[in-house]
Amino acid sequence: MGSLQTLTVLPRLNGDRKRSVLEFLYEAGLILRGQSIINLYNADLSMAYLQVIDLHGADLSGANLHDADINGANLQNIDLSGAFMANVTLQDTDMRGANLKDADLTGADLWGANVTQAQLNKADLAGAKMPDGSMGVAKFSFAPKSQ
Repeated sequence: MGSLQTLTVLPRLNGDRKRSVLEFLYEAGLILRGQSIINLYNADLSMAYLQVIDLHGADLSGANLHDADINGANLQNIDLSGAFMANVTLQDTDMRGANLKDADLTGADLWGANVTQAQLNKADLAGAKMPDGSMGVAKFSFAPKSQ
């Protein structure tokens, strides 16, 4: 299944089936950061059920994960740059070293997420839920406000 076929089928699937496709692509080594064979940019993974999934080192840059349930997942060193993750649930998720540059995390639930060494440059965290001090040594920079 190539990138085009994958992008075509994902919107037709429910949250559990999206998880199955993602696990298959990951376990087959097709979406690994720096060596992806399948490009998931703009992939519709919205409302995917990804609790406790292991996707460490995957490339989901530019993917649409809004309203996904990713509680307790291993997302260490994942590339989620430019991903649309509004209202995503990331409670107790391990995101150490994740690339979240330019990601839209509007309204995301990051309660208990570990984002130590994560890159959050220009990420939109408006309305995100997280406890004070939970960002560890995450790397931040902010986009200038538009006029």
